[in-house]
Amino acid sequence: MDNYTGTYDTPEEDPACPVDPALTSLGESQALSLVPITTTMGEASLLPSFVYVSPLRRATQTGILAFPSLTFPFRCSHLLAEESNGLPCDYVQPSSSLLPLFGSKVDYSGYDEAVDIQSEHAAPPRTLKESKARLCGRADEFLSLLRADRAKNPKLRVVGVCSHSQW
Repeated sequence: MDNYTGTYDTPEEDPACPVDPALTSLGESQALSLVPITTTMGEASLLPSFVYVSPLRRATQTGILAFPSLTFPFRCSHLLAEESNGLPCDYVQPSSSLLPLFGSKVDYSGYDEAVDIQSEHAAPPRTLKESKARLCGRADEFLSLLRADRAKNPKLRVVGVCSHSQW
């Protein structure tokens, strides 16, 4: 790794940063530690009407583990992807690679059409970096999506979001 730029000359060479990795055992236990909180949310009638997840496996796994009682499909949104920093662990995959992992638990409708496979978020690995302005633009676009959902369903009170620290 080039410590000055934070990029890898050949990203595939770093086994510590595979393309779109699954949660580690620590990540799984951290997600499961949220279950008492999400259970309390249900008891207080604050369970989400739906949960949006990032297309990256670790965020989707976190949502599914943290909300085990939810029976509706989680909604995948490319807008919630990790900030692109050129590392393979942050490259998204097409739904054809994700469906076998999550099946009917995640709704990927519209996801492939929204993701430009040549973008900095898509595999095969790219070394492009996303600007903070573009990241903020995606966050704003996601908030517009939530406003549109609320306009369609005025009774919508609680929405869950499973994303990343760099979103």
